[in-house]
Amino acid sequence: MTPPPDWFDADEAQQLLRHLEWQPEGFSLLFVFADALPAQWLADWLNAALRPAGLTLQQPTCAQPLADAPDAVVDALMAELGALAQAPGAVWLPLHHHPQHADWDAARQRLLARLNERRFLLERDLPRPLLLVLPANFRPITREIAPDIWHIRVLSQQWRTPALSAAQHWCWEKLPAGFPISRDRQPWMGRAEDADALLHEWKRSQKNEGNVALIETAWQACAALIAAGRLSEAETILAPTLKAVLHNLKIPPKLDQDRSFALVHAFFQFISLATESERWGEVAGVYGLLLGFYKGSVESVGDESSIYLSAMGLYNLGVVNHQLGKPDSAAKKYLLGLALAKEIYSSDVLWVKCCVQSNILYGQAKIATSSGDYPSALSTYQAALAHYEQAITITPSAAPALQRDLALIQVGLADAHMGLQDWPAAEQALAKSVAIFRQLAAAPRAPRHAREDLAIALARQALLPPGDLAPLQEAERILLQLCAEFVEVPAYPRELSAVRELRRLVDAESQPG
Repeated sequence: MTPPPDWFDADEAQQLLRHLEWQPEGFSLLFVFADALPAQWLADWLNAALRPAGLTLQQPTCAQPLADAPDAVVDALMAELGALAQAPGAVWLPLHHHPQHADWDAARQRLLARLNERRFLLERDLPRPLLLVLPANFRPITREIAPDIWHIRVLSQQWRTPALSAAQHWCWEKLPAGFPISRDRQPWMGRAEDADALLHEWKRSQKNEGNVALIETAWQACAALIAAGRLSEAETILAPTLKAVLHNLKIPPKLDQDRSFALVHAFFQFISLATESERWGEVAGVYGLLLGFYKGSVESVGDESSIYLSAMGLYNLGVVNHQLGKPDSAAKKYLLGLALAKEIYSSDVLWVKCCVQSNILYGQAKIATSSGDYPSALSTYQAALAHYEQAITITPSAAPALQRDLALIQVGLADAHMGLQDWPAAEQALAKSVAIFRQLAAAPRAPRHAREDLAIALARQALLPPGDLAPLQEAERILLQLCAEFVEVPAYPRELSAVRELRRLVDAESQPG
């Protein structure tokens, strides 16, 4: 087992262990008030120590739906007492997840009150130690709500992670907004003169077709201009293009393949531009129209490519809802997208199915991270990573195309580990992401987001204890280069100021005294 971190209190852990070893039979009640990471460490440490004696911790299945039905959790626990009494080992009841969430806290309070009413049944029907694991701030609440079971406790302990440093705390408030990692940017492998040629072709097609923009020509020109940072020119193309797209939506959903392909890409180019400008309301509206188009295509044709597009449309709509500050709505879109992705069966698109599922799990993990549910975020990022690894196993030739997504998931894993204060694991994940981003940024004719991604990952590296300025200095150099190359892009001054503020905080913390 990995050596415990410095904050792990071995004396407190030994006190718990002695009780569980010496009194494995007969009812006793122990309270553990803990943050997520210490609770996990303590459970793993106790299991490792108790395993030789066959007394590993039992975890009832009833702990899962706590927020939705606390009364049902209590009833399920009481019904499970007989089975728990038959097996050796203490009962570990984890009720500490989602700390300081109003609905979860209300459910915990309700559950404690119900358990307090059943003190006699617990003592009579459970001849095993019972460890109630609650959030670290729940000690005074527990004493007030459940005085009877509090009175019969054998011991209570509090397990906290160390406080965040000033720079790390600032990061949690500012850096996610200042450093959005976007999956929506489309790589452009062309040259500046290619963008000029495509812009000229679009203008020519407009003139020849009587001021009706040809959608396919328009989206190609927009892809080049947006990637080159020439946003104002791209917007002049997209205004008439979007009008043409909306007109084409009135035709029956069963489109020929080429026309459907051009229509979808015109949508995505408008979305890409609006995303750059953070016009989330417009993006949400366009995704809603696009999703309706996909739905009609699935119903009329029923082909699996449309199912794939619908699932990805739901994923993208979830991303937008999250950006609009509607995590519940985003979560619903992700669940619908996952359900739809499961309908893909053909062997030749199974690797695509894995990628779609990974994308949606990635979105779910970002919601969990932003809400502070780091254990859930960690497991969801790991599931997303497993889906991508499965995709590469099915289609090894897809590995180069999936490199960036794999690196983004590693950044997400690092964020979850940092939230749990598991610095070695965060360092390992960030090292993997930085290595991939360096490789992508060094490739010939690399898209600009390769260097953006590298700067983001480097900034996160600086947050690892004890705080190293070298990654921040490199991130600052990269962002300054991008500012010089793409003067129209509005995000870099904000991101550059975020790096400089973070650098100032890290520098201040490293000074003696």
